[in-house]
Amino acid sequence: MNIYKTFIDILCQGKTVISSSLHGIILAETYGVPTVFHAENRENEIIKYYDWYYSTGRYDVNMAMTIDEALKKNPMPLPNVVQLQNNLMSSFPYDLWD
Repeated sequence: MNIYKTFIDILCQGKTVISSSLHGIILAETYGVPTVFHAENRENEIIKYYDWYYSTGRYDVNMAMTIDEALKKNPMPLPNVVQLQNNLMSSFPYDLWD
């Protein structure tokens, strides 16, 4: 089995992911695993996290500054990935290739 498949399998078995990586948050949420944003030392790049949450309709960003705090927090509600996919597909200019 490929390493990335093993990683995805392990990720999908989790109940919650605590991540300071935007890629980790997006990947987990895309697979339906709730996340807690570990924001410690992310002050200089916080805008990209807000960009993700806001673009998915979540404006009350729940973040933790320590792992202990993250363990006590409720994860962010999951975005409606199917709706995001549908919106993306409906915005594509298919008529340009007909």
